[in-house]
Amino acid sequence: MSTTAYTSPISSPPGQEDQSARLAASAEVGQVEGTIPQVYQDYMADRATLEEMLLNGSYKNCREESALCAGVAAITNLLRDRGIEV
Repeated sequence: MSTTAYTSPISSPPGQEDQSARLAASAEVGQVEGTIPQVYQDYMADRATLEEMLLNGSYKNCREESALCAGVAAITNLLRDRGIEV
């Protein structure tokens, strides 16, 4: 007698699929040479805001400072992975 194991598909956390689809769609759209998709421009603006908060000392403690640094690094890596120099 054979048994068949059933495995349920692993689903992405809520919101992850939407973000992944948005990033993929923006990368697939016929991108004109030298232009940056809007979603990446938004990330660049967010990165600039986080950097400004770091420079201004807008954080309350070392935990917030660390979170700001991590946010800048994450956005920087995402943009570079997509071929956008920051």
